[in-house]
Amino acid sequence: MYPPQDMSPPKAAGPDEIALRRGAHELGERVKELNCLYAISRLTLEPGASLSDIFRGTLAVIPPAWQYPEVTGARILFADQVWATGNFHETPWMLGSEVFIGEAAAGGVEVVYLEERPPSDEGPFLREERSLLNAIAERLTQAIQHKQTEDALHHSREQARLLADNVTDLAVYRYNLRPEMGFEYVSPSVAAVTGFTSEEFYSDPDLFLKNTHQEDRLLVEKALLAPESSREASNLRWVRKDGRIIWLQQRQMPIFDSRGEITAIEGVISDITDRRRVEDALRDSEKRQEVLLQAAPAVLFRKQAAEDFATTWASEKARPILGFPAARFGEDGQFWLSRVHPEDREGALAHYRLALRLGSAAFEYRWRCADDAHHWFVDRALFVRGQSQAPGELLVTTMDISDRKRRARSGEDLGSPRASSHLVSPASNWRRAVVALPVAEAATRQRPANCPRCGSAILQRHQTHLRLLKGREAPVEVVRYLCTACGRTFCHYPQGVDRRQQSPAVRCSIAILYGLGLSLSQVRTILQRAGVEVARGSIWRLAKGEGETMRCSRPPGVVCLLSDESTPTTGQFVVVEDARLQEGAEPAKLELLIWERQGLVYAWLKEQLDRLGLPAQRERQR
Repeated sequence: MYPPQDMSPPKAAGPDEIALRRGAHELGERVKELNCLYAISRLTLEPGASLSDIFRGTLAVIPPAWQYPEVTGARILFADQVWATGNFHETPWMLGSEVFIGEAAAGGVEVVYLEERPPSDEGPFLREERSLLNAIAERLTQAIQHKQTEDALHHSREQARLLADNVTDLAVYRYNLRPEMGFEYVSPSVAAVTGFTSEEFYSDPDLFLKNTHQEDRLLVEKALLAPESSREASNLRWVRKDGRIIWLQQRQMPIFDSRGEITAIEGVISDITDRRRVEDALRDSEKRQEVLLQAAPAVLFRKQAAEDFATTWASEKARPILGFPAARFGEDGQFWLSRVHPEDREGALAHYRLALRLGSAAFEYRWRCADDAHHWFVDRALFVRGQSQAPGELLVTTMDISDRKRRARSGEDLGSPRASSHLVSPASNWRRAVVALPVAEAATRQRPANCPRCGSAILQRHQTHLRLLKGREAPVEVVRYLCTACGRTFCHYPQGVDRRQQSPAVRCSIAILYGLGLSLSQVRTILQRAGVEVARGSIWRLAKGEGETMRCSRPPGVVCLLSDESTPTTGQFVVVEDARLQEGAEPAKLELLIWERQGLVYAWLKEQLDRLGLPAQRERQR
């Protein structure tokens, strides 16, 4: 006899079993996504793999990572070429993400469902599938850039060797220090520069030292004994084979092995005899100009091309025009600035910075002369670049225009002096603003109250690991806790830190810079100058939130520029002077220079910062 069969219907799954199945399904989907990204990362790191190999491998791992792999197809477009799975064709159910190279979209990656599936977050696709596709596009962008860089590097090395073999006005060399001293390579152009052939240098390791002028041999000996301290260009005299003495300029750099020891020196030498003659003639010309300056109705200043623009020299016209001896300005580099009218001080410095960027600038301001009265002056500043690594200086001519100002106020139309190409403007129309950015805490200050999954308050500190955020020099401490009730772990982040890699300072700065009107490439340039590398796609996603809202409310006619771009001669504009986004000993901040006439730009910026919840903006206007 067989036992009677149970004919009752199966029991329905309970809530816990349904939740468990759902969790297992979601976990399986995440594992598929991670496997996909891991496989793509391995493809991009494969030695010798071409872009075509990477694209084909990527197409193979995309369908299994989607929710319905049996009806999933994929396609990659780049450089007018198409790679696709065998079943791909366009349908109404498509998901795409662009691949950017530089500033422009150069292609994209697309995923398609070949049959209709139930609706979800974005058509039939999950929110997580959108994030996965964006991550795939970003990895492909990095792979393309890496391959292009490799190709460019290989090409540049070939071009450098070809150039060294064919150039005639300078010579390239490599001098080995170990295991034996001697020239490993000397370009053929050395014969035209020094009078000796490459073969003569190969056969005699001491040839360069022997033919250096006796008074300059110490420079060559120092370069051989301490090459790490001789990276600056050095000028020395050299005796050619025909006995003629010429001037050579030598630039060199040490070459290190894997142990950090110097094994060779690579350098370039060039004939600068003609340039030395020009420099000597220029010095004679400067002496003649000094005589002419004494007859000019203006004071000439030399100022350092640095942040404080300290005065290093003043012409003798300083006493009759300003009332102080010329030596007073050179002895105290800040004496000139200390007597500028307080309302014009910051604007005067701003115009000097403008001269560093544009080459020249002109402006009017008030200065307290020896009679304790403020006179009106017009300054025209010319930036003269220094030779080699020298920072250069500002040459400033100062003329008293107090009489013209008085006649203008009395109704006479005398016009106003203008520079040939740049704005002559009152210094008081410039405002400097420093935007303080939020800070990410280095470590969490308190324990979490409950488990985010089951709500239990019984938690154990499981492990601690460090996470380095972009825009922060030191890593932050992330603590992982174990819930004794549900047995799962979770991460507890410090204040201002989340799962994303960008620090809050970087995220806020991207929103502000984009909101001011900079393009995505300009925003990335500022981040790079501040030592922060953020992918263009990440910048785009961070800028489109608060940055887009801020940009839409910007006052009309306002232009935002970088510090090295040409400043308009009319209108209102904001110059981004500096960005310190690395959170360390100095707080992260943005320095802005605002040119306006009515204060509308500053008021708008303050309103936007208050809306973003940033610390109060600190303004300097003196």
